[in-house]
Amino acid sequence: MPDNKLILIGLGNKGEEHRFHRHNIGFVIIDAIQVSYKFSEFKEKNKMLISEGYIGGKKVFLCKPKSFINSSGLIIKNTLSYLNIKSVKIIIFHDDLRIKFRKVRIKENGESGGHNGIKDINSHVTQDYLKVKIGIGEPHNHNEIKSYVLKSFPKKQCYELSIIIQKILRYIPLIADDDTNIFINRINEFRTKIYVK
Repeated sequence: MPDNKLILIGLGNKGEEHRFHRHNIGFVIIDAIQVSYKFSEFKEKNKMLISEGYIGGKKVFLCKPKSFINSSGLIIKNTLSYLNIKSVKIIIFHDDLRIKFRKVRIKENGESGGHNGIKDINSHVTQDYLKVKIGIGEPHNHNEIKSYVLKSFPKKQCYELSIIIQKILRYIPLIADDDTNIFINRINEFRTKIYVK
C-alpha cells in the first residue's frame, strides 16, 4: 500500500546567481511543482525552505536546502527529524552529468554516481529514498565540469528542458503512487508539445 505522505527534495545551490544553472535543475523542478499544484508559500525552517500541499490526494512536502549543493545532507537529515515522518516516501531531484540531456532516470538509493551532493546526503541520511536524475550531459572537456554545471542551459536546450519539466508536472502523481515505470516511460517519450492539465 503506497505511503500517504511524500517529501520531494530538489538539490541546488543557494543564491539568485545560481538560479538557472544546470546544477540547480532540482530547485527549478520543485519551484515548478509549487506553482503548478498551488502549494503554500515556502517558509524557512532549520535552513530548509518548505512548502506544503497535495498531489492526487496525498500530502506532500516540497523542500529546498538553503545551502550549497555539496553540503545538503545534514540539512535534509535535520528536516526529516523535524517533520517526524520517517516512514514517508522521499524523492530527490538532481542533475546528472552521466545521463544525456533530455533523458531522465530513476534509481533507489545506491552510489552517488560522482554527484557530491548525493554523496553528502548518503553520509547523513539513513532512510531509503528515490532519486530522479535529470540528464544534463557532459562537457567535451572533462576539466571543465565545474564551470559546466555552474552555467545556465543554452537557449537551444531551454525549449526541450521546458517540455521535460511540463511532463514531470503532469505525471508526478504516477511517481507519488509508486507507478515509477510508467512515470519514467512517459517522461522519456519526446514529443513536440505537451500540455499540463
